[in-house]
Amino acid sequence: MITVNRSVGLPRDDPFAADSLPPGYSYLVDDETHCVIEPALLWLCHQYPPARSMWRPTTVANAAYDLCDWWRYLAHAGKAWDTADERDLVAYRDSMLHAVSPRTCEPYDLRSIRRRMGTVVSLYRWAAENGYYSGGFLDQQEIRKVVRPIDADPLAHTSPSVRACRLSRVLPPSTRSADDHVRPLSSKEWALVSHALGPLPSELQTGGRPSRDRLGAEISLWTGLRVDEIAGLTINQVRDLTPDPMEPHAALRLRVVRTKGLRPRWVLIPTHLVLELRRYIDGERAECIAVGRRHGLRANPESLFVNGNASRHDAGKPIRAETLSRAFTAAVRTAGLTRSVTKTDPETGALYQSAEAAHTFHDARHTFAAWMYHAERAGGNAEPWKIVQARLGHRQLATTLNTYLRVVDDYRTEVNLNVYRFLREKFGN
Repeated sequence: MITVNRSVGLPRDDPFAADSLPPGYSYLVDDETHCVIEPALLWLCHQYPPARSMWRPTTVANAAYDLCDWWRYLAHAGKAWDTADERDLVAYRDSMLHAVSPRTCEPYDLRSIRRRMGTVVSLYRWAAENGYYSGGFLDQQEIRKVVRPIDADPLAHTSPSVRACRLSRVLPPSTRSADDHVRPLSSKEWALVSHALGPLPSELQTGGRPSRDRLGAEISLWTGLRVDEIAGLTINQVRDLTPDPMEPHAALRLRVVRTKGLRPRWVLIPTHLVLELRRYIDGERAECIAVGRRHGLRANPESLFVNGNASRHDAGKPIRAETLSRAFTAAVRTAGLTRSVTKTDPETGALYQSAEAAHTFHDARHTFAAWMYHAERAGGNAEPWKIVQARLGHRQLATTLNTYLRVVDDYRTEVNLNVYRFLREKFGN
């Protein structure tokens, strides 16, 4: 059996410490022979150099588990890694397309399949370039003519819209009905979820529930930022804003640097939310850092949101996006908002029903998009899609349309008129 292990590191005074893997670095081991899978380790070290600031434990672990699954598949098929070819990769793909994830008990998501296969292809390309592999090259690409969306080409009027693109012959398509996974919250649902998340700092009572998780969701709801973008906000980004307490509904421009695709953009954030964030910085956040200091916290965190007092030894450290996501999902369940999902037992194949949270943190971003669309429509803008695109930070208008075109019409009757009237007045152009 192939498993994923993590290095423990050597003491600094050990003569081999400089050449050892850092603590927490993932690698593959054959449990029967107790030998490290060297090709996988060499590729991991090439892809994610085990030097300071050049790798992340989660990223390396994800890649290691992708390779582990591939090695297990090869072992089941009775093939050595260096004799595999494209036919094996296709068979591996088909096995996942017809399998059930043991973690979710649902069919594997296409994105997960593409990621796993992409990791495998990257390994073999590297191995071929370095002389470790000489078999049939995996995932040959072919050139196809595709029509490029006009909004994706600023010089569309001077050049043909048909482009030659290199496309994979074996990876499953990434296109899927994205709007099936877009579930904006109604104003009633948001009221329930926000109450379950906790109070705002201005509502916080002494010794009461923390407000961090509520603030994170509020930011997404009013700006459309993704959860990882919110987790990446810094304290100085808020301090640099100059809110006027006399104009609580005015909008301020916040520059976000840590975004998807690393493309900085501006978002509009209401003054009343900035004031709440400043209360959090001066109150709850400062208390969390003080607790962290008592448990050995030395660095002065730049992150806006930090771990709470309950984290003890991790109190005051920068928060992870997963923490905000889990808190939001828990609040949705507490609010009684669930949906029935059909799942499959991976061992017996039996179907069963499971009550899952009806919304995820990302649905706050979807809610912002739907509210913004209707706010613009109510303000007389017959085609508000470009504004929605800009607010969400989509590079192409087609991405916005493909995601929200059907949803906004279905959602119209659920939108609170007072909410998007407020958005139209304060965030409209």
